[in-house]
Amino acid sequence: MQWEECYFLGYLFFLLWDMVFGRLYMLNELKTHKYIIGIVIAATILRTWMLQTKAIFFGDAARDLFVARTSLLTRTLPLLGIPSSVPRFHQGPVTIWIEMLTLFFSRNSTLAVSCVFAFISIAAVISVYELLALSMKPRIGIFAAFFLAFSPLAIAHGRVPYHITPIPFVVTLYFISLFFLWKKKKNALFFAVFAFCFMFQFELALTPLILLLPYVLARTKELKKAHIRLIARQSIPAFLIGLLPELIFDVTHHFAQLGGFAVWLVYRSVAFFGYKHDHTFSFHQLFETLAQLKIFFERIVSVDTVWLSLLFLGVIFFGFRIFFIHRKKSVFPPILELTLLATGLLFIGDIVHSSPSEAYFPPFFILFAILFGFACEQIWIHSQWGKKLLPLFFIVFAVTNTVEIFHANFFASTASAFSYGPSIGEQREVVQKIAQLSHKRFQFATLNESGKFPTYFDNLRWLALEKGLSEDTVHGTVFYIENKNSLLQTNPSITRYSFPSLDVYTK
Repeated sequence: MQWEECYFLGYLFFLLWDMVFGRLYMLNELKTHKYIIGIVIAATILRTWMLQTKAIFFGDAARDLFVARTSLLTRTLPLLGIPSSVPRFHQGPVTIWIEMLTLFFSRNSTLAVSCVFAFISIAAVISVYELLALSMKPRIGIFAAFFLAFSPLAIAHGRVPYHITPIPFVVTLYFISLFFLWKKKKNALFFAVFAFCFMFQFELALTPLILLLPYVLARTKELKKAHIRLIARQSIPAFLIGLLPELIFDVTHHFAQLGGFAVWLVYRSVAFFGYKHDHTFSFHQLFETLAQLKIFFERIVSVDTVWLSLLFLGVIFFGFRIFFIHRKKSVFPPILELTLLATGLLFIGDIVHSSPSEAYFPPFFILFAILFGFACEQIWIHSQWGKKLLPLFFIVFAVTNTVEIFHANFFASTASAFSYGPSIGEQREVVQKIAQLSHKRFQFATLNESGKFPTYFDNLRWLALEKGLSEDTVHGTVFYIENKNSLLQTNPSITRYSFPSLDVYTK
């Protein structure tokens, strides 16, 4: 995809979004309009650049594509998605439904699926602007959208068709609905509950954010006896509709999903305080969790560039310091208050669960963007020197991350620590080479410990399917797919074929 195509797609996507939602903030102020258009174009380029060859594609992502394809062929609708980090519980099926629609209309195009998820990632950039323009100021939305557009981890997630990619977008929708609930709009509770359920479909780890609902009701003094009936009348149908796939599954499978998950939540919460030794709080566990948080925090802000992360923290610190000095009220704006509460809830949830995986961090893209946008606004309106330095920070942030993202080859087929393995283009080369060497009768193997998972090679199997090929696990020639430091490289009786980020071995 060339620059001109990215420009056109970004501009078209932006206009379509604006027409659908009917809020033309950007047309009211030409300068603001230009800024957000530029941000959307930049976000589009970074998320769609050479997706055909440089997209991120791994086994778990391909697993859902296989489920989607099989569901289309059998004309069935899956009720659950990919297994979570606790394998007996699954994510919701909406990701698979999106892939089913895309595969159906694109005739099984992997590129089309990648583009759809990339544009969902771009939608998060636009929606965070809409949220903050609606609830605070358009300029705060500009600052927040700018951060999200150039966030390396957000860009990486936007380049992979996976269930975590839509999370920033759906979190923003949830916050918009919470803002309407705070403002006591008609039927706002129904839409807020439904928005939570929709968000829950993509990641079970977002469960703590359900507490924002009663919090808003309490803050707006809606939790009164006279209002209980109205609350039930709106929330119960929203839960039933929003969680319908899981409810159908539970009714037919002895409440193994939602019912079992609710029991598990109670168990892990109690275990954290000493009920089970292996899940009890310990400082060792806390330090491991904090180490994970540090790694992914740095990747949200930079490509493992510590000094840029420190600059980001400096902007947040000084922005909030200025706010506390100049504030005239004792309360935060509603969205900022909810952002701080959500950050705390997710942080506590990560500590209780311990060792959070990367899938737990997409909501922080939005939360950090809001905090950044608010902090920048305080500096902009209250500090003359800060107003002069902020544009320099924006330039450094955008240029540094863009250069390093290109240098890291968009986090695929690179030796960088911030990498997701071989790019989809390299994987296609591997499949093509293996098919030639084996006369199209092959099977995959590895010495890697992760190879024990059944989805480990689903990405290669999917790309083989693109060529009309399939793995022969009985009679096919065995090919070992290994990292560059594999022990097989010292075996003189085996032949190695080298690729940019992996090696293929066969006898």
